[in-house]
This record gives sequence, structure tokens and C-alpha cells, in this order.
Amino acid sequence: MSRIARRDLTSVLTQDQVVLPKPEDQLRWTTAEKFVAHRNMHHLFPRDVISAGEHVRPLETAANIDVSYTYQGKPLTLDGYFDDNQATGLIMLKGGKIVLEKYAHGNDASTRWASRSMAKSFTSTLVGAAIQDGAIDAVDDPVSKYVPELKDSLYDGVSLRQVLQMVSGVPFIEDYKDPNADVYALQACTVRREIGSFLRLLNKVANRVPKQRTPPGSVFYYSSLDSILCGIVVERATGKRPAAYLSEKIWKPFGMEADGFWNTEADGGTTFTASGIGATLRDYARFGQFILEGGSIGTTQVLPSWWLSEATKPSEASLKERAPYGFQWWLHVAQDVNSVRAGAVDPGTPFGDPVPLRGAGSMFYALGNAGQSISINSTEGIVIVKWAAWSDSQGPNGRGRHADATLFAALMDAVA
Repeated sequence: MSRIARRDLTSVLTQDQVVLPKPEDQLRWTTAEKFVAHRNMHHLFPRDVISAGEHVRPLETAANIDVSYTYQGKPLTLDGYFDDNQATGLIMLKGGKIVLEKYAHGNDASTRWASRSMAKSFTSTLVGAAIQDGAIDAVDDPVSKYVPELKDSLYDGVSLRQVLQMVSGVPFIEDYKDPNADVYALQACTVRREIGSFLRLLNKVANRVPKQRTPPGSVFYYSSLDSILCGIVVERATGKRPAAYLSEKIWKPFGMEADGFWNTEADGGTTFTASGIGATLRDYARFGQFILEGGSIGTTQVLPSWWLSEATKPSEASLKERAPYGFQWWLHVAQDVNSVRAGAVDPGTPFGDPVPLRGAGSMFYALGNAGQSISINSTEGIVIVKWAAWSDSQGPNGRGRHADATLFAALMDAVA
């Protein structure tokens, strides 16, 4: 098929040139600033290119649906949802065909929008690819096998599985409202442009005095530092930078339409594998379709045959937190635990009735700050990708994910 999007990375739009926000203020950007910054992350931070190939996987447009539904007593259509939830892009695939595609706030088919933490699910997928390639021996290998600098630290004895599940036991404070939190030190690594910043932070956090050890596997504690470590393991094991490995294993062979990018700490430095991907809306949807199809491309098994069933199996520790979480994937519901973090239930009534969503038991997500999501429903054969620019991580009225799940349920009903 002919390309809808420009293949090469986009330039700064004329209207964005005078209003680009400061990179160092990223965790404090307003919604208005995110509308601009999230489509210009390749200009604000160092990055590697995720190269597309010559082959483009077709995405036939079968429909462009709208819906009418009610949320919190308010009648809504797609336009109303976009207005209320600072949404900037939405695409839905059913059976690999587009049934909905919508852009807002200056975005279009060539826009490369920020993944934020959706990138964690890409990083996890590269771990699976490296295992399939034999570069990583096993998911239960100790991470110090690949990053020996972490021996005798709190990461010593922690397995790759435990890091993927964010049950490493290494304390990391990811509180965006606390400027003294560890996540602000992580963010600083992305603006200093110094090679080795991420690894130095890993060592600092894992060697704090006194060393406060929580038994690995016992507590689910969301940590972008664990995701950075997963990326370092992939690069050490494969000898390839994550952007190049993603291009080689998925981007080119699956037929992504346009070059993407992955932000780094510095030119030639460690990749920001907790965040930092930029891609078009359709290519995010293609990635979701790749996962939906079992991690294979034609007759080539890119991921181990067992990978996705393990990757979408929640840790016991995450179930205790009512936030079912696998290998950097959020689950909608697991073992009768409805996820507040994924929006299955209203956060104000976490033990209340869940959103009545078709195929809820097979629904899982890549979620990113400020409202980004890739939703995959294997029972219904559906992929939904949504971009947004929420002012904070929880969304409007602290119910952003619940509002999303309610919309997604209406969309699935519309194509059932």
C-alpha cells in the first residue's frame, strides 16, 4: 500500500516553533504544553531512529464509527469524549481493519506522539525477542548476569522476571507530585545529556545506605528504574541498541509505515526504555496487532510461543495491590480482581461494579502517563490506541482510565 504518513521523522510544525516547552520541565508540563511537546519529543530530547522498511502492512479502513453513550450521568459522543478528556488521537482495529480513526489538536497521520510509559510494554517485548533469539538464556536469569555492575547491590539476586513484573524489591519513589521523588532524578538523566546517567542512577538507588531490602517478588512497586534496567539487559545481551533491535525484529518485518524514534539519555547513550518512544497512531496500532496475533510475523515466531501467556499473567504481589500486572503489561481483570489502574472500576468505588466490557478477561494494556494507551482484546480481536494530554497522571477528576474503559466498552458494543 502507499504510505499515508511521511516515512521520515517530522520537522517542528510552524505553530509549535515559538511555544516548545522546556525539556527540564517535562514532569510539570501543562495540558497546553503537552499538546505541543508530545509531538516534538524527537526535537526536545536525544533519540535513536526506529527505521521502517520498504514493506508497509496495509490497514484497510472498513468504517469510521461514532458512538453515543453515558458517563457519570452525562451523554457523550466521540467529540464530547475528546473535549472532556484532552484526547488527541484515537484508532480502533477490528480484525486488523480500521473501524475508527480520529485526530485532534493539530495532530494527523504523520504525527509521532509520545508513548510515555507505553514504551515499557515495547521493552518487555524486546526481552521476549531476545530470549527467542537465544541472546538471553531465560526469563529467570539474574539481572546481574547481564549487568555485573549491579552485583552486591539490592539488584543482586533479583531475576529478570521480577524486574519485568516490578517486584524487584528495590525501593524507587515514582511520585510525580513530589519534586524530591526518585522519578525526578530519573527525569534529570534525560536532560543532562551525559552518557552513563541511567546506570549511575541505578547504582545509586540500589546501593543506598542503609540498604533497605524487600524480598524480591513480595511487593509490587511501580518503578521506571526497573524498566530502564530491562532495556540495559536487552542491549547488553543482543549487542544492539533497543531502537535498532525493535526495527530489526518488528518495525520492518511487520510493515510499520513510518520511522519512529526512541529517546536516549544522550547521543549514543542508554535508551530511555521506561518511556520515550514516538510513533504514528497507525504504527502503534500495528504494534498492538502484532501482539494480538501472538508475536509472530508470517511463519516467523518473533517471541517464544509461551511468552504472551506469561507476559499477561499477573504477579501475586500486583493482585494484592488490586493492580494486576504482568511483564510491563496492565491487565483489565485477573482472578476476580478488577484493576483500578486500568480503569476496570471507578477509583472512587474500587470494590464496586466493573465497566461491562466485552472480553474483559482477555483485555490488557500498555499505559502511559497523561492518558496514553494501547488496549488489546484478544477475545474480540480488537486493538485500540489512544493519545491524550492529561494535566496529571490520573486524568480528569482522577477518573481518566475509567472514562476510557467506559468509552472502549461502547466502541466494542458498536462493532460487535
